[in-house]
Amino acid sequence: MILPVASVVTKNSLKEFLLCKFSLELFHDCKWYVCCDVECHTALAGFPNVVLFEVAVDDRCSDHNSAAEKERDAFLKIIL
Repeated sequence: MILPVASVVTKNSLKEFLLCKFSLELFHDCKWYVCCDVECHTALAGFPNVVLFEVAVDDRCSDHNSAAEKERDAFLKIIL
């Protein structure tokens, strides 16, 4: 069975995504559906099991772990 996985990846989260992808694929066959920025599109285009949707994203000030409301709101705009 191939596990479908959806994710949002930006330049700031690319390393975290690659670790997640590597870890999950140790135990499962996966098909990835990824919304990403231009930088990540270039980095992920070589993976045969990744379908990319390039979007214009500015995540210089986004952080889902931040206490600042502005940074959390910017993050939510990226993932929604």
